[in-house]
Amino acid sequence: MELAVKNNTHRTVSYQDNRAESFAAELTSAVYPLVLRHGLKGSWLSLELGLWRALETTVKTWAWVLLPDSAALETDRRQESFLADLTDTALSIALANGFEGSILELKSKLAQTLHLVFRNRRMAVAR
Repeated sequence: MELAVKNNTHRTVSYQDNRAESFAAELTSAVYPLVLRHGLKGSWLSLELGLWRALETTVKTWAWVLLPDSAALETDRRQESFLADLTDTALSIALANGFEGSILELKSKLAQTLHLVFRNRRMAVAR
């Protein structure tokens, strides 16, 4: 029985990790072109991998917000904090990779894009 509990726990953790990786990949696919369009001094590959890793870490930190049965989904303030954290994470990676352009404009576009991806994800989960 102990082995079964360990296996179920491992499967749950693996499933949650896969969901976090999948969501981070969606987020990265959405924000990467925004940053790339404005130009950067560093490598495009470094930017893309940096965004994916940083967004994945942020998603895993906030994983409880993403649970479909979580009361957190009903808390606008928590959602906004999660989205602000994602936006700041993406912006910091863009700046670290030599982003050239208006920081305020990029931050606004990142926030809008991340909000849209998050809303679409929630709608898909609710179905």
